[in-house]
Amino acid sequence: MKIKLFLSLLFFICPIAIGQINQTIVFDTTRYPASGSDKEHWDFVGTFAFNSLPQPLKKTLVNFELEAIRDDATDWQIRLLNHNNVARMLSDTLFNWPGPHKRGDKYSGYIEFIPLMSDKWTMVLTNNCTGKVPIPEMMIYHGISFQWCLNEDGELLYLDQIDSCPWCSIAKAVFITPDTLHIMQFTYLRGSELCDYDIFVTPIPHIDDTSTIIYVLHANSLVTPYYDIAIGTSSADISYEPCNINYVMYPGDSLIIPIKFIPRLAQQICSINLDFNDRSSNSDRKYEHQSIICGFIFDNDGNLRYCGGSNFGHVPEDKYPKLPYPEWYLQYDRKDTSVYLNRCEH
Repeated sequence: MKIKLFLSLLFFICPIAIGQINQTIVFDTTRYPASGSDKEHWDFVGTFAFNSLPQPLKKTLVNFELEAIRDDATDWQIRLLNHNNVARMLSDTLFNWPGPHKRGDKYSGYIEFIPLMSDKWTMVLTNNCTGKVPIPEMMIYHGISFQWCLNEDGELLYLDQIDSCPWCSIAKAVFITPDTLHIMQFTYLRGSELCDYDIFVTPIPHIDDTSTIIYVLHANSLVTPYYDIAIGTSSADISYEPCNINYVMYPGDSLIIPIKFIPRLAQQICSINLDFNDRSSNSDRKYEHQSIICGFIFDNDGNLRYCGGSNFGHVPEDKYPKLPYPEWYLQYDRKDTSVYLNRCEH
C-alpha cells in the first residue's frame, strides 16, 4: 500500500516539476544535503535572474549574485562549468573574487550563452576548480547551479535548480542553423578517443539533394596504416569507398575527410557513420576502433527536421516521416493466420 501511495505521489509531483520555469532561481543548498563520509560544503550561495529564457540559437542573459557563507582569507576564482557543444558561451567563464571574504559578502556578474542542443543540461558556478573541465552535473555539490530542458522542437520544458525527478530526458538534437550544421564532440570526451572531431554539414541536407559532410579529425594516438576507414550509411547514398590509411598519423596531426552524400526518405533515421578499425595484432594499442555517428530525420516534404551526433536518439516515433504505403501493400489483421492471394489484373 505504501509503495502504491509513493508511486502515485511521484507521478503526480514530477510532471509538475517538469513544467516548472522560474526566471529567478534562489539556490538552496538544503536541496542537496551532504551524506555519509562526504563533507560537501559551499563557499557561497546565490541567485540567478534570467533576463531572457533559453531558446534555440538565441542569446540567453543571466545575471547572478553570489553571497559568501564562510570566512576565508584567500582569493576565489569562480569557474563556470558547461558543455561547450550544448551551449556557446558569449560571456566570461572565469570570475575573480578577491579575498579576504567575510560571511555575507556579495559578488555579482552575468552569464550569456546560446543553446545549441536539446535535452536537459546544467551550468555550475564553482570555486577553485582546476584542471580538465569535469562534467557540470558531477560538480553540483561544489557550487551553485541551474538546469534547463529544451525538447527537440525547441520548447522550454524546465528551468530551475537541478530537480531530483529523472524525467525530461529527450533527444540530443542539434538545433538547425540556416547554412551549415556543426556537430561537436562532448568536451569531456576530448582526449579520450582515438581522434577528437568536429563535423560540418553543408548545405543543410534535403531529401534527394547532394550535401557534403566534413569530418575534421585530430589524432590523440598513433594511427598506423593498419587502420581502416569505413563509412556506413542508412537511407543515404555516398560517393566514398572504404579504404586503408596508407600513411602514419602522429598525435596532434589533423585529418579532413569530406564525403558527398544524398539522403533518401525513409521512416527511420538517415545516418552516416565514420569507423576506424585497427587490423593489427598489436596488444599495446591504446584504441582499437572508433565510430563517429551523424544522424538525420526528415519530414514528409524532404526538409531536415532533426539531426544529431553519436548520442542522438529517442525522438518519438510520431515525429518520424509518415510515408505512404505503396498501392500493392495490403492492410491485414495480424491475428489472422490465413493465407490470401490478391491477384493483380493482367
